[in-house]
Amino acid sequence: MERIGDEIDKRVDAKLGERREPPPAPPARTSSGTATVFMTLGSIALGLGATAIATSLGKNAASQVLMVLLIWVAIAVVNVAHGRRRG
Repeated sequence: MERIGDEIDKRVDAKLGERREPPPAPPARTSSGTATVFMTLGSIALGLGATAIATSLGKNAASQVLMVLLIWVAIAVVNVAHGRRRG
């Protein structure tokens, strides 16, 4: 009977020891805050430059609007993908 009690005590102590371990560390960030700022500002700068080029070279207003929309949608997709990767 005493051996069974000792075995139960060992198992309880082992289970309590498992619970006392610190939680695992969160995963390391893949990108720093500085990289995100440069990504955001860089994409805005490139978007403004591409918009200026698209509006100055377009032959009609419809093609200019379509090109500007395409540029900014592509920039938004890249920024959203970058943000989710950091996530």
